[in-house]
Amino acid sequence: MGNFILSGAAVRKAGNNVDVAQPAAFWIESISGAEATLMAISRSTYGSFDIANAQDNILADTAARMVAMDAWNSKPTGSDATTSRIEFEDRINVLRDGVLRGISLIKDQKVVTLIGGN
Repeated sequence: MGNFILSGAAVRKAGNNVDVAQPAAFWIESISGAEATLMAISRSTYGSFDIANAQDNILADTAARMVAMDAWNSKPTGSDATTSRIEFEDRINVLRDGVLRGISLIKDQKVVTLIGGN
């Protein structure tokens, strides 16, 4: 199983005001879930994953966006409780669109081969 991202990548994708004061267990669970989902979609474990390789950034970007969505869903009002529902929904929609784009690319078996899959 490859390690695609760290919590910092998800925080950067989530943007300003996301609640980053989550316990370590939240980040571990969310990251593991995102990585497992992407491996199931592509039918690969990405044992040779190299986060420094630009071609592998599709996985890292998609996983980071998935974790960023979890972070926003855990506290929709943001770290200071001032995020409006409209702003929250906009952030989730932008992240979701990126996740769907990434999943579409990952499902394409030519891309899976390109990024080191089976």
